[in-house]
Amino acid sequence: PPAAAPPPAPPPPTYDPSGVIGTIQGLMAQCGAYQLQPVDKRRLEDTEKRSGALFTKLQAGGVSQPVFDKLEQLCGALAAGDARTALEVHVHLTTTDWADNGHWLMGLKRLIELVGKLGVALQ
Repeated sequence: PPAAAPPPAPPPPTYDPSGVIGTIQGLMAQCGAYQLQPVDKRRLEDTEKRSGALFTKLQAGGVSQPVFDKLEQLCGALAAGDARTALEVHVHLTTTDWADNGHWLMGLKRLIELVGKLGVALQ
């Protein structure tokens, strides 16, 4: 029998992930500049690994538009040093989209906690 045709590629994302990626990378770099306790250092390393999975997914358009919109909100709050708002958005995402995104959501939660603890911001 003839080979089945490969499934069509998903359409490219209509969003530009560079702002979200830049914010997360910038915040991780700022947190990494501190003399972190060993437990926080391990959390940051884990966050970096998990964020890599998020970046790959974003660049491939593998995150839905509603999730991306929430990510932009979360990153905007974090960049301003508003860990509380970022955590509220994060809780919403874990409630609605954990199944597809739990891996990187766990990493983002650790980043939110570190940003709040260290008081870092990008502005």
